[in-house]
Amino acid sequence: MGLVPIGRDPDSGLWEFWHVQTGEKPARDEQGRLVLTGQTGMVFVLIPAGTFWMGAQAMDPEGRNYDPEAEGNESDKDDCAVQVSLDAFLLSKCEMTQGQWQRFPGSNPSYYSPGSKIAGKATTLLHPVEQVSWEECAGLLGRLGLVLPTEAQWECACRAGTDTPW
Repeated sequence: MGLVPIGRDPDSGLWEFWHVQTGEKPARDEQGRLVLTGQTGMVFVLIPAGTFWMGAQAMDPEGRNYDPEAEGNESDKDDCAVQVSLDAFLLSKCEMTQGQWQRFPGSNPSYYSPGSKIAGKATTLLHPVEQVSWEECAGLLGRLGLVLPTEAQWECACRAGTDTPW
């Protein structure tokens, strides 16, 4: 509910959706890329259903998802990647911005609020919200009819079809 298709991303080809309740509809530039402002609502990307290898392992350089810096908790008990199948799901294209967060509780908890500077550059409402807990995020998203992604959904989207550490 409240998602409006806004077209395909010109680079990935994945469908994008505007979440109406969270702010203004994003515009697109001449290349078809989104132009975000402090008032822009959340944009979700439809990640297609599929199977991927989840986790990382440091034992076998020729094995799946090899990462020489992998910790023991990044794979199953046999220190190897696990094949996971997922249904299609929606994932926010970007982190929730300070502007998007502020529209709902009416406050901005971020330490680096608009006008403060990081490495000499001023922050804006487009910067990610920070200084919020998992519980606060889950609660706010629940009010919007949304949920945080599962670990598998997050890793699937971040891997984007790769099996490399970065």
